[in-house]
Amino acid sequence: MNHHPYDPDKLLNALRQALECRNDAELSKALHMSEALITQIRARQRPVTGAMLILMREASGLSIVELRALMDDRRRSCRMADRYP
Repeated sequence: MNHHPYDPDKLLNALRQALECRNDAELSKALHMSEALITQIRARQRPVTGAMLILMREASGLSIVELRALMDDRRRSCRMADRYP
């Protein structure tokens, strides 16, 4: 069985490339998120929420399905946070 573990680094790296960001500081500005939040996501201390996916979609033009596939997210649904990050 080919099991692909959840990997938000692949998502963030793909977004950096798509948005032509040289580092996570530039990515955080492009996504309107704090750099600390990007660091926490990479360290797997915070999950990528539905609200974050919407911000990523707005900035990149990639669909939510494409964004979730980039991080090997196989969940059937994604809950919205109470507020944006």
